[in-house]
Amino acid sequence: MSNNQLTVCNVTIRQDAEGRYFLNDLHKAAGGHQKDRPKYFLENKETQALIATIIKKEIPPSCKINNLEPVKTVNSFTEEQGTYVVKPLVYAYAMWISPEFQLHVINAYDALVTGTFKDTLTEFLKTITETITLRDFEWRKQVIYQAFENLEKAQVETMMIISGQELLARTGFEK
Repeated sequence: MSNNQLTVCNVTIRQDAEGRYFLNDLHKAAGGHQKDRPKYFLENKETQALIATIIKKEIPPSCKINNLEPVKTVNSFTEEQGTYVVKPLVYAYAMWISPEFQLHVINAYDALVTGTFKDTLTEFLKTITETITLRDFEWRKQVIYQAFENLEKAQVETMMIISGQELLARTGFEK
């Protein structure tokens, strides 16, 4: 398993110890629609043909995927239940979902491999923690103080109005 994780549409795609990708995470990244469940993809005739091609012994070793089983389904209570697949099946799944999702997967994997992946949390934290000038700080402080003063005045005026109406009601005077 690599140290860098593939992230597609803000969903981290987990991997098993052999490096296969968790198809259920990809399903979630694609929107989690019932029609796109991994089960249906794996039952597809074209998918079955691709899996058979990956498994074939005639393929040169350089084209084999580390001699792994291309699909590993986990039905255990001790591990995350679901299906892990090799990278070519990740691409095939993305193509099966939609051209848009296929592009998301390709770009995410490309960014991971080239190292151009941006950590969105780090980018977000940068924007909210960037330093501000003392002048800007003083201005923000004044705005906050003014807002609290206005709120206090509004509360006092509201209480005075209520008290005045109560006084008028008690004395029997009408407006």
